[in-house]
Formats: sequence, structure tokens, C-alpha cells
Amino acid sequence: MKKWKTLLFLAALCAGFQLPAQTRYQVGFASVSLEPGENLFSVALQGYGAPAEGRFSLEWADAGTLGELAHIAGLGNYLYALAPDGDLSRADATRQPLGWTDIGATNPVVLLAGATPDSFKLIASLGKMLYAVSLDNRLSRYDTTVSPMKWTSVGRTPDAVAIASAEGELYIADAAGTLWRADPDSGELRWNKCCDTGFDAVSMTSQGDRLYLLARDQRIWEYAVTDTAPEWFPVAYINGVTYRKPLAHIAVAGGRLFGAGLDNTLYCSQHRTEGTLQAACLTLTSGKSTVAVVAADLCAVEYRFTQKIKNAIAARYGLPHDAVLFNLSHSHFTPVSRNWFPFGRWAYPDERYLGQVADSIVKCVGKALKNRCESQVYTCRTESRIGLNRSLCGPEAPYDPTVDVVKVVPADGTEPVIVFSAACHPVFPNAGESRYTISANFAGTARRMIEDRTGARSMFLQGCAGDTNPISQDYRATGETLAQDVIRAVEGKMVPVSGKITCRLDSIGFSIEVPAQCEIERFIQENENRSMDIEAEKNVRWARWMLKRYAEDGIPETSVIYLQSVRIGNWQIVGLSDEPVCEFAFAVRRLYPKLRTTVLGYCNEVSRYLPGPEHIANGTYEALSSYYWYGQPAAAPAEIMEMVLEKLKKDKP
Repeated sequence: MKKWKTLLFLAALCAGFQLPAQTRYQVGFASVSLEPGENLFSVALQGYGAPAEGRFSLEWADAGTLGELAHIAGLGNYLYALAPDGDLSRADATRQPLGWTDIGATNPVVLLAGATPDSFKLIASLGKMLYAVSLDNRLSRYDTTVSPMKWTSVGRTPDAVAIASAEGELYIADAAGTLWRADPDSGELRWNKCCDTGFDAVSMTSQGDRLYLLARDQRIWEYAVTDTAPEWFPVAYINGVTYRKPLAHIAVAGGRLFGAGLDNTLYCSQHRTEGTLQAACLTLTSGKSTVAVVAADLCAVEYRFTQKIKNAIAARYGLPHDAVLFNLSHSHFTPVSRNWFPFGRWAYPDERYLGQVADSIVKCVGKALKNRCESQVYTCRTESRIGLNRSLCGPEAPYDPTVDVVKVVPADGTEPVIVFSAACHPVFPNAGESRYTISANFAGTARRMIEDRTGARSMFLQGCAGDTNPISQDYRATGETLAQDVIRAVEGKMVPVSGKITCRLDSIGFSIEVPAQCEIERFIQENENRSMDIEAEKNVRWARWMLKRYAEDGIPETSVIYLQSVRIGNWQIVGLSDEPVCEFAFAVRRLYPKLRTTVLGYCNEVSRYLPGPEHIANGTYEALSSYYWYGQPAAAPAEIMEMVLEKLKKDKP
């Protein structure tokens, strides 16, 4: 028999037939920045419920000094400064250092004992006009395109302590904390009450449809005047690290937020960031099948957000939803990207940032598709012991050190791409400057080191890290260890990836045990009136939300999680939504002994933890109390892992 096989083999060669060779895929790669734009003066960082005040990216950088100052305002690229004696000057805010030009006196009559009642105390801009409020609350305006400077009367104002403009109207905060608005071009100036702010206002400014209010306690608040139900949200406070000294005034000029200190130091806002946030996309095509794997430095998102992006990708590039896999790095030092209402008023996503992220990811996928070229793909598996189980103790506590590595080698000689996955929370350190710094955490460090050492481009995928924290408190050390292990693996033996491309997106619906209304009311009584107790405050917010749901439309007693499988020949990705613990990775890999299966969490949506049997048996945070933080009506059921495995077995090819 062996002789006949040999003869047939030789006959095939003589006949010109070729043996099956390694599959060459059309592979593309691209990456884009996810850093918040400068038009967002401050973003809240997610991932922790502490501190209760939130963690904001705003950092004040020195921008020079001012003379004695009564008020400042911005108009276009110019910053205007009003002196106590009525003198007005301006500087181009886009140039450093600032050069101030004297414009002239707004009120030439000044008494020796102080200013006259019609001297100006506040200034603001609207269009090309500069508006001023006098000590006796009269409103005047001056067309800045006309010289010499001439002020005309407009009408009276409430007892103003702050003034700004937005969307064609003037806004004034009075001494009682009430916000008023008026259209200065309406003929007769009429002030309408907007809301009671609850703040002792010091200064106010605006950018687009947003008002920014500086309160006497040095908290800065944001208010969108175009929202149907506007609410004040915090954006900064004195934290002793990035915001150290109290301010007397704030103003927007040249698209930047400026602050004037009590000592007349001028500051300009900037994001405290490492500049490492990115989204990356790897596209692979074989025949008529194409898949896109997207990795983004975000902590958590809702399903509707990824579906919005997938809709845009489908419309623009023709890729169906099941062919696009989203994975999040889960860094706790990224801008808020989902609603964490139990954390407090600061923990709501800025829709402007989400829009920026969505647009960037769609463009990134397009670039990766455009960059496709013939490539060979290789894979290998190694380990990197960067973490430990944070909830289960003892020598038998499960921990998954698995690191899957994929290397793409383009035939045209361009830079290779290294894709690597690991399972570990990017959570340290949460102290000092790092607490307020935008960062991809250890994933960013690992990517940078791999790229510097190998000349390749790189992409990180987060595994089932629900119960895994880093061993080291230094995220740089964690990233360096991971990078070294990946580099060693790439330099060793790797297995060629070969075969067709398939993909599948599924969901699992399940019942949840929602607590009764009387239980929630009792829960509120147990937790309310516990001031400065972050845990109790979170519980009360969650419980009141539950009671509101009961009163309005009831609480659904079912929920859903998502599963996605992407198979590229003998390499397979199984992506689970939410935060699965490491037990999921062990169990899923056992289902596919003949495939190199990369098991990921944090795919497509992150809205809860997915606990395993040991967590449920031990009543850990991941199994029970975590659902309060996520704003879920109940915990995942005890059999959730069994449901996932049964679904995968059923759909197994």
C-alpha cells in the first residue's frame, strides 16, 4: 500500500499538480488615535467608583501672568481682560507667549474712592459683539469690528455674578444661584429663568452649546443648553495634582479653556494624558470572505454603541455585523464610554467623545481594508505570568497566563503585524498623577515596547480578565513583562495559519431574579443617610433607579449576553461580551482541542461580570455585588457558564 501511495504522489508531480500550500490571506492593518480632542476641555475617567468626586483629565498649564483683573472673556481667538479701572485689553490666545494689546477705557470716569455704578464688572462675547454688565446690572455691548470702541445700552440684567453666551443667547447666573437667559437681539430684553443651579457661581464661559460654570468651591460644571432635559455635570475640581490652585475667572478663547488664578496667574487647560489611546483594526480576506477584528482602548460600552458602529461599517464597506468583532482593552484610565449612573453625576459618557470614537473606528476599518495585501499568517501560544486571581485565594485559585500570539508577514515587505492577547485588568496604579492620567495602561506599554524592539506594528486583545489583576502595582513593569514574553514567542517557532474564513454572531437570553419592590425599599433604608460612604451612596442610586423603573415601565426579568466566533483556518477567536472570569477561557478552549482558540472577553458589550462556578460558590464580588455598580437589575444566573458552553457546543462545526 505504501508503495502505491508513493507512486501516486510522484505521478501527481509529473502531471504538474501541486500539493496544498499554506493559505495566503489578504491582510490589512490600521490604527487611529482615540485621544479626546481639545474641544473637550475635560473628560471623566472610568473604571472605579472612587473617589466619589470622580477623576478628570483636565490639567492647568501655566500660560503667563495678568495684571490686576476684574474679569476675562474670550471672543474667537482672542482673550479679553477687563481691569478694575475699566481698561480693556486683548491677546491672541493661539500664540505663546501671550502679547497683550491695550484697547482703551470702557468707562473714563473713575472716582478716587472706587468705580462709579456704571463701571463694568463682567464681560462676555456673542458673535462679534462684546457684552458687559455694570456694577448696577445694566447690560451694554460693543461691536469689536468697529473702531474706536463704543458701548451702547441694551437693558437691565438680574443681579449678575457671571455671564456667558451659547446658541445665540446670553446666560446670567445671579447671586441666588439662578440661571437666566435672554436674546439680546429681540428688541426688548427679557430674562427667562432656566434653572436653579444650586451653585454659588464665581465665573461662567461657554463653548458651542455648553456652558461652563466655576463655583466658589472651585468645582467646574458643564451644562448643555440644547438638551431637552439639561443637567449640570462636574468636569473638574481641585485635586491637588492636576488642579492645584483656586481660580477667580474662566474663559474660552481659541478653542481652549483659560483660568485666571487668585494671584492673577493665567492657566490654559490641557488633558493629562500619555497619548497612548488607540483603536486598531486587522482585516483578513480569503476568497469572498472578509473579517475585521477591532481592538479599542475603552473600558466598557453598551451594545447599542457597537451596533451603531457596525451599521456604519456595513453601510460604507459592506461588512456584515457578524464579520466585525469588537474587543476592548478595559483600561480604567480611559474616558467614560458607558453609563455608570450608580457612580454619581460624573459617570455619564460625553456623547461628543463617543461620536469622535465611533467616527475614528469606522475610518480605521476603512484604512485596514484599503491597506490589504497578500500576507502569510502565523500563530503560537506562550505564557506571561503578569496577574493573579483577585477574588479566589489559595494555591488552587484559577489564573490563566495564556498568551496567544499571531504574526502577519506581508509579501510586499512592509512592516509585519503582531497581535497578542492576555487576560489581566489594566487597573494599577490608582494614586498620584496616574489616577488622573488618560492611559492605555499596561497594554499601551506592551504595544510600544513590541514595536520598538521588533519594528512591527502591534495590537492587543483582552482575554477573560474578570477576576484577574496585575501582580505589579507598576503598569509599566506589567507591560514590559508581557512584551518580553511576546517577543520571545515571535522569535521562536510559529505555526502557519491556513484554511477558510468563517464567522458567527449569537446571543443567549436568560432569566434574572429581580428583587421585589419591598426589598429595594428596605435596601434604601439600610443605605441612606450614610454620608461619605461611597458603597452606600452607590446602593441608594441603584435602588432609586430600580424604583423608578418599577413605577414607569416595570423591570425586565430577562437579559442577554453575546457570543461571536471568528475562524481563520486553524486559528479561532471566541469573543464573549461582558467581563468573563478566567474559568470561561479554560472551558472554551477545551471544546476545541484541534484548534488554536483565542478566548476573549470584553467583546461587543461590557455590562456585567460573567462569574464561574467557584465565584458563585464563594459569593465573590464578580458573582454578586458587582451588578449594582453596572446598574443591572440583578446578577447573572449561577448557570451562566454552562449556558455559554452549551451554546458553543450546539454551534460547533
